[in-house]
Amino acid sequence: MGALYTSKLLRLRLSKRDRETLWLLRRRQDQSFNMGVETGLAQQPDEPLPTPMTAWKRLTGWRADGTLPRHGVVLQRAGVAAGVDAVRKWRLARRECERDAAYWTERAGAEDASPRVLRKAARAVRRLERHLAAGTKRLYRSRKHIERTGGPALVYLDGARLEEDAVVLPAARGRPPLRLTLAESFTPPDGSTWTGAVHIVDITDRKGRVTRRTRPRHRTYVVHAILTGPAPETREPERLDEVLGVDVGVAVTAYGSDGSQHHLPDESEATARIRAAQRRRARCGKGSRRHRKRGRRIATLQRRRANRRRNARRHVARALASTPSVRAVAVEDLRLRNMVRAAKGTADHPGTRVRAKTGLNRALSRAGLAELHTFIEQACLRRGVAFHRVAAQGTSLTCSGCGAEGIRETQAEFHCPECGLRSNADLNAALNIRSRAYTPSHHRHEPVR
Repeated sequence: MGALYTSKLLRLRLSKRDRETLWLLRRRQDQSFNMGVETGLAQQPDEPLPTPMTAWKRLTGWRADGTLPRHGVVLQRAGVAAGVDAVRKWRLARRECERDAAYWTERAGAEDASPRVLRKAARAVRRLERHLAAGTKRLYRSRKHIERTGGPALVYLDGARLEEDAVVLPAARGRPPLRLTLAESFTPPDGSTWTGAVHIVDITDRKGRVTRRTRPRHRTYVVHAILTGPAPETREPERLDEVLGVDVGVAVTAYGSDGSQHHLPDESEATARIRAAQRRRARCGKGSRRHRKRGRRIATLQRRRANRRRNARRHVARALASTPSVRAVAVEDLRLRNMVRAAKGTADHPGTRVRAKTGLNRALSRAGLAELHTFIEQACLRRGVAFHRVAAQGTSLTCSGCGAEGIRETQAEFHCPECGLRSNADLNAALNIRSRAYTPSHHRHEPVR
């Protein structure tokens, strides 16, 4: 019996009292942010800033007995840490402005200073003047950023319990357990209890605007739970047809021993968009605002493509683990790090077919076979299906009918000269994987790795 880990994001349906409680906790976090700003500004310009824990103890008059509830302590630490960090960023920005102004002013004082240098010097001086004129207002304006991305309104690191219709937070000092109703039901498998860490997050006004919706009764909260629970028991297969062998590759992402084929989605359009964005960025001046903007666009497109790949691998893993009448799934124990090693060699012993091997390495990395194996193992664990890794040597060149060594005529065709078997090469490999993973019950001593 193992343990399962899951991450859930569920919307809450709170009562008026619960909303007011969360509202007061969030106000406490904002007050702690202001306290952290004031503590940082009270330091001398060249004096190092205190650590968040030291600043929090100094401001709150911390005592070892702890008079605040547990979540209040966590929120105060988070608020003070954010305030001290805002002061640190403000100091770094001021030093950068002073350094740039001094550098360009010195260059502009030379007799042979060009008009470009004079313009940069004037711009650096104006930037420093604006920064000093704004003063600490920037710090208090950044509180909206803290509210937008700063963290949860309520934190519990452990001990929370997720039920079908509510999330139950453990009792803190001075208050009973807090029960928050879910807007959507959560069905735990087999009636088991799931416990772990939860973050109650305020998702109202993501842009940080102050509107009438900031009142407690208009706010919207969600719960992000990272939970652990018992995994269902796995049963070893009793017959060969209850084992599903899976051969993974580049041409066909996953080929099952039952003849099923699973492919990753076509990425030609996404790759064309990324290359077009890279060409547009190449036409921009390095270091310019437009160059940075195009770089962020390229990063967004690449992140979307990676997310689509990961989502497709999860779908493939679920489909394989959910195959009817299957009690075990077997894959090859591949050494992927060795498979994607470069073939360029050394100066004394140069490699051969380096360009072809580079393309193969790129295709293997794009397929993400190691991550696919991990997702298959996770999907099997959730469904009570056994997962095995078998030796990969000879699965593609061994005949699944007679066991003799065959010939792989092309990438997709396999021929055995002994028994005359002609089959798809990936299907033949999947059948060999299935045979290696299956161990009859009267010969079973330990599970196949």
